[in-house]
Amino acid sequence: MSPFRLYAQLIAAMVMWGATWPAGRIVAQALDAPASAAAMRFTLAALVLWGIARLRGVPLTPRRPVVVLPEAGARGAPPDAAAAPSATRQTVPLTAPFGGGARSHPLSAAVRLAAMGFFGIFLYNLFFLYGLQHVTAGRGALVVALNPVVVAVTAWWLAGEPHGWRQHLGAVVALVGCLTVIGKGDPFALLTGAVGVGDWLILGCVATWTIYTFLGKKATQTFSPLAVTFWAALIGATLLWGVAAVQGEALGWRAWPQTVWLAVCFMGVLATALGYTWYSEAVHRLGAARAALFINLVPVAGVVTGWLLLDEPLSWPVLVGGLLVLTGVTLTTQKPKERGSVTE
Repeated sequence: MSPFRLYAQLIAAMVMWGATWPAGRIVAQALDAPASAAAMRFTLAALVLWGIARLRGVPLTPRRPVVVLPEAGARGAPPDAAAAPSATRQTVPLTAPFGGGARSHPLSAAVRLAAMGFFGIFLYNLFFLYGLQHVTAGRGALVVALNPVVVAVTAWWLAGEPHGWRQHLGAVVALVGCLTVIGKGDPFALLTGAVGVGDWLILGCVATWTIYTFLGKKATQTFSPLAVTFWAALIGATLLWGVAAVQGEALGWRAWPQTVWLAVCFMGVLATALGYTWYSEAVHRLGAARAALFINLVPVAGVVTGWLLLDEPLSWPVLVGGLLVLTGVTLTTQKPKERGSVTE
């Protein structure tokens, strides 16, 4: 594959992931109970991922466990990508807040897959779609852009991963930017209770994706990244269909308007399945650290596509807060300086 095509696919994946926000907004505004749309999205994604695995000969069953560590730059998988964190072979044992030693038993890995489906697909997408019933797509995308920062801080706090002054500064800057977006220009609005239910739901996306990321670091020791994503999508879709059935909307897809079908198919087939495949190819050829740099394009794409497709206003809190979030993410995801080294 030529470098041009590789980078083009990587950028396209980032744009598609960003565009899931206006697509989700379309679904959330059209359906009172959007759980069935989320279930259909990940059903389609699981089917496509199964087909990709068959074509490429990638097993969906447990493989021989190995000692692995994610590369330093691959913290915090992209929001709403449903992509398992990629990992590479290292010589240092993995210490993570979820799970024990460096080797992972297939049964414990299966439990992690179930937890990933619950947190990263099921809960995340309930927060995602119900949150988008109350907030704009661009605003939601910028809040969830905080994901890498929360993952990095959690890894430092619970797992003892090294952090330098840039990482700490980046976390503060990103938090201020996020609060500026949520508070519509007032970073202290959260403390005064002037924040709506939609903002809290979108913050729930950040929390559930952080859990999903750490679970994925261990699960990829036993399953391939593609298998992890497939099983998480399948488990999450099953749970979402259960919610849709309780709501009496399991067969509601028969009455969906064309715009909802287009949005669901885009999110399931293109953004989730194809986007994940292209991103994983970039990780394989470029390395996780370099590929992860492009994740900063996701919230930008979310804001721009929300403006283009839904005519969402580009207010100053969105622009200024978004710039602060992206600056903070860039600082936080840089590799910390090692003692005794001259350059970072």
